[in-house]
Amino acid sequence: MRACIIIVSILAMATQVSGQSSFKVVGYVANWINLNTFSNTFDFNKVTHLNLAFKNPNAAGVFPSMTLGEKNLVTKAHQQGVKVLLAIGGGTVSGDASWIARYDDLMSSTKVSGFAGSLTRYCVANQLDGIDVDLEGNAIDENLYGPFIEELYDSLKKENKLLTCALSQGYGGNKVPSYTFYFFDWINIMAYDATGPWGSEGHHSSYAFAVSNLNYWKNRGLPASKCILGLPFYGYGFGAAFNTGGYTYKDLVATYPGAAEKDTIGATIYYNGKPNIRRKTELAMNQAGGVMIWELSQDASGENSLLSVIAATTMLSSTAEYRESFSWMIYPQPAQDYIRVQTSQANYSVELWNVMGELVWSGKQSEEIPVQPLPAGTYVLVLVTETERHSRRIAVQ
Repeated sequence: MRACIIIVSILAMATQVSGQSSFKVVGYVANWINLNTFSNTFDFNKVTHLNLAFKNPNAAGVFPSMTLGEKNLVTKAHQQGVKVLLAIGGGTVSGDASWIARYDDLMSSTKVSGFAGSLTRYCVANQLDGIDVDLEGNAIDENLYGPFIEELYDSLKKENKLLTCALSQGYGGNKVPSYTFYFFDWINIMAYDATGPWGSEGHHSSYAFAVSNLNYWKNRGLPASKCILGLPFYGYGFGAAFNTGGYTYKDLVATYPGAAEKDTIGATIYYNGKPNIRRKTELAMNQAGGVMIWELSQDASGENSLLSVIAATTMLSSTAEYRESFSWMIYPQPAQDYIRVQTSQANYSVELWNVMGELVWSGKQSEEIPVQPLPAGTYVLVLVTETERHSRRIAVQ
């Protein structure tokens, strides 16, 4: 027999990782992985948006057709209320002179309108929710970038599509005109790659670097709500651990016992473990509009998952906006076998989440939620109406 004790703190659903959320959890998904396997195993409840990376145009501005795996990803995401944007450009393209010349040509004054229209039509035809512009470094021409973003904004908004971008403070971001901030729904701030195989030894994505990146963009006039803090699911090695490709977080956890709780390992690899991801997520919750991940397939599974840390941190935040006008009760205190919900709401559903950010129970118009089978611990009970989400933290004993 289990007891359920209500903890007084009320949780703000601004931090709930769902399609209804104002706090964004944006994950990039590389289209060179097995997308069918990813789509069939990924927990879409832990993100709000996915960026499919990358697709790039031919010289005429025409993009390659969507693969079956890409279409499956879009379908599965939409079934869970998650939006999918197409990411164009990418780090490799942005460092290639021939690709830079192609984008410069397509963004020229005589072609930019047609290029923006081509992107919009591609979104509509493939049921995508918007475009993420990931042009970096020398691929950002300050005379072409701004007019391109304006044209793309005008074109996409006619179809109610999103426009975002990925920018780095130190790799071309300074060339982006500040007036473009108006046209972006948000900016994915690449607060990583401060150093790497190309530079001197050090941490490529420290907490201090995250703070300085947020400050840089906000000081330039980007609203905090449009600042989406980038989090890396990978690291770089130096010395005996040097390689040019870096290390995925999941490989580090599989190779080094205890790696999930650290930020450096071996001789020497720098990355973000669970404590730093938790701390950065809390930073974003206080000073930004969300977090972004590069790249989701690099995450570990189970208790070492960084995405689960993000989900649990946003779920269990005690920064609350309590609505006095909303009335609902959870009882008895303690409960035996069931949590009971009482509310005046006519249409609602109930969700129960664990601290790993996993949905463990849901039901429509349910007044009794079984807790007897659940492990003891802290959970979040969410009551969902047509327009709002309300939650309370509970302890199951």
